[in-house]
Amino acid sequence: MNELPIYGVIDELKHKLNSSDKVILEAEPGAGKTTVVPLELMQEEWLEEQLIVMLEPRRVAARAAAERMAASLNEPCGQQVGYRIRQENRSSVSTRILVVTEGVLTRWLQQDPSLEGVGLVIFDEFHERNLESDLGLALSLQCQSLLRDEGPALKLLLMSATLNSQVLSHFLNDAPTVQSQGRSYPVEIHYYPHTIKRTYGFAEAIAQACFEALSKNEGNCLVFLPGQREIRDCLSALNSLLQSKNMASGFELLPLHGGLSLEEQRRAIEPLSQQAQQSLRKVVLATDIAETSLTIDGISLVIDSGLHRSAQYDARNAMSRLHTQRISKASAIQRAGRAGRLGPGSCWRLWPEDEQSSLVEHSQAEILQADLCNFALQLFSWGLQSPSELELLDQPREGMFQQAVDLLQKLEAIDEHNKLTPQGQTMAKLPCHPRFAYMLLRAAQHQCLSEAALLAAVLSENRRPNFAGADLQALLNELQLPASTHSKKQAANKQIQGFRYQIKQQQKRFISLCKGMQAEYDKPIEAMAFLLACAFPDRIAKLQNLEQGSYKLSNGRRASLATNEALSASPYIVIAELGGHAEQSVDRIYAAIELPELLLKNELKALCHKQHRFEWQADQDRFIALKESYVGALLIGSEQQKKVSDEQRREALLNFIRKQGLHILNWDDGCINLQARAELLKHKASLLAAFQLESKDWPSFTESDLLQELELWLAPSLTKVKRLSELKKIKLEPLLKQRLNWAQQSALNELCPERIGVASGNQYSIDYSQSPPVLACKLQEMFGWQQGPSILKGQLPLMLHLLSPAQRPLQITQDLVGFWQNSYEQVKKEMRGRYPKHPWPDDPVQAQATRFTKKRSGQQ
Repeated sequence: MNELPIYGVIDELKHKLNSSDKVILEAEPGAGKTTVVPLELMQEEWLEEQLIVMLEPRRVAARAAAERMAASLNEPCGQQVGYRIRQENRSSVSTRILVVTEGVLTRWLQQDPSLEGVGLVIFDEFHERNLESDLGLALSLQCQSLLRDEGPALKLLLMSATLNSQVLSHFLNDAPTVQSQGRSYPVEIHYYPHTIKRTYGFAEAIAQACFEALSKNEGNCLVFLPGQREIRDCLSALNSLLQSKNMASGFELLPLHGGLSLEEQRRAIEPLSQQAQQSLRKVVLATDIAETSLTIDGISLVIDSGLHRSAQYDARNAMSRLHTQRISKASAIQRAGRAGRLGPGSCWRLWPEDEQSSLVEHSQAEILQADLCNFALQLFSWGLQSPSELELLDQPREGMFQQAVDLLQKLEAIDEHNKLTPQGQTMAKLPCHPRFAYMLLRAAQHQCLSEAALLAAVLSENRRPNFAGADLQALLNELQLPASTHSKKQAANKQIQGFRYQIKQQQKRFISLCKGMQAEYDKPIEAMAFLLACAFPDRIAKLQNLEQGSYKLSNGRRASLATNEALSASPYIVIAELGGHAEQSVDRIYAAIELPELLLKNELKALCHKQHRFEWQADQDRFIALKESYVGALLIGSEQQKKVSDEQRREALLNFIRKQGLHILNWDDGCINLQARAELLKHKASLLAAFQLESKDWPSFTESDLLQELELWLAPSLTKVKRLSELKKIKLEPLLKQRLNWAQQSALNELCPERIGVASGNQYSIDYSQSPPVLACKLQEMFGWQQGPSILKGQLPLMLHLLSPAQRPLQITQDLVGFWQNSYEQVKKEMRGRYPKHPWPDDPVQAQATRFTKKRSGQQ
């Protein structure tokens, strides 16, 4: 034990802690920091016999660390060294070192903000940056600075192998750093020629890589995989491969993840018996649970898939999704270090060496990607209103925090001013997610606390038997049966027996925590469905497609249930677990309960809201009025509304017009021209100034703005409209002109007239729908003019469409002089023979303009 490298810096660490209340310890893997440091500090004078509390990110690591320290003192766990995790408490009045999971510290601080009797809090493996550890550190810093002015000091020690110590030291007001080297045992790194991707054949490829590494290296092996499914598949594939090589008898293949029972976890962690060591090599297939302080005895070979799975919060649907992604460089270092704990080792990285540099330095902090509901509840319980009031290494994203606040308001934990309600105060004390805490409180009111405690216990547990599939009710029914009625197959299954025991213990704990709460209402007919809907009002779902098993959720999202599931034909369900991987386009339903529609009309009616829908149906030329019932975005029922006011009908008509566009009205050429004239003049500020008008006061005539302002100019004319066909009878041009006052109309008529005179004395309409505006007239009516007509006080010449006697364009031009001088001669030659009755003078500028033939106009 004394050979551990951590002993080389223990004196320095003691000195720094004696003079500073915040210290950082950076120790490489294998240094022995987790099991040595607390024991070495236990007798320090500054501690004044107060308690040392050490935080571990995982239950299995917390239990293993406490047991190792107790063993080194030749004591059973629970005396000088103990631990406290969910459902387990091995501590006593004699305990001096208490190892806890991170959530325990947060609740401890809420109950006793001064942490009376605690002299040192150790944050082990702080580099993982779990949400609970960030919150625990922030609350501890406030406790240290605000509540421990008198009496023994509270000191904080942050430990890890891969900390960014400079950033952390600066954050902690230049806290001193102690660095320890790891064991001197070298780890030889091997890179694979190609990256093994998570596609078809992944398990077989991993098994083949493991077989190659095991064939070239001796000793026990630790394989890092992203999740439980990959562990199960790869274990099966490796076992089959070893059997095909007649080598299976020489290996013991063991899984290790958080979903296993305590007995199964210990089997993977603890060494083989002396007899077994002579004939067996242990191969442990683990998630990143084995990456940190958890030591697996006898490992000299590490095989790293380079992948890990983490739950990331999806702000679009307010749910966490499992993402499988590449590990960081820091994690790769941690994993490789597992091979060098006891002697020289090897690490096989299943990716090419040139990809190593592309890995990120550190994994993203959980506070930036996790569900913040419990974080927000603890923040409000601490008496704060915003995360910015806490000293946090990273502030959570504003949108994600606001979504957590919105959910807490739905769960009645905070009021509209974000003040904690009495119910919220109780919820903050319960050791579970706020959804389950709210469910337990509602259950106490409805005399179904036992059912809620069972449901909360099951949903809080990662490892669940899958014999019931996604039908959560079937699993709950099985758990509620007396032991004597269980099927022989299930009764013989140790995993199910262990699960049942854990659930029953947690159920009793929840009942005890809620004991004494007053019942107010009768028990619902379907208690489990009612309770789950209370916890997950945003995941009430309605069947959309029976053949595809697709459901629409009350939060607006969609998800699917395998069609072979018993629930797949249920009209309504409440979803407890929903997710999938990032590459999946549709979420998958993992656990749900059928929801009787009657509950939505009775006990759950508070979740429903009424909404009136007034709609015009173009295909039937009629108006409909419905009163609809919704749960969130989910329509659950509607009925015809008989009495409808003129205002409601008019509002529905306006919405219909906005949706369809102005073309469904009597939007004729006059409207189009007026719209274009008004928009053209709006941007001529200098010309408007002559009329003492300003552009900013000129109303907009764009279609989008006209649709937006229908209430101002069109609504009064809609009162008597009973059918859509009547819209075409409304004359719109006068209504549009009313948007302009008298001075604006005068400016419009003068600067952008509707009609303009030509040389013949006739007046013609200007087409403003084209740019520039167009004036079309017979060519002969422009004789005698050198310059063509213009608008905007001569600033904009009109585009002339000079027409033949048959009203077809002979020339399109803004330059009348150029036409007379250049193109007219050719036009005259072509048209004189075709239209001899019409004048085609040699000098059009000197000729008399006319719209008649030569005979009628008196010309020869």
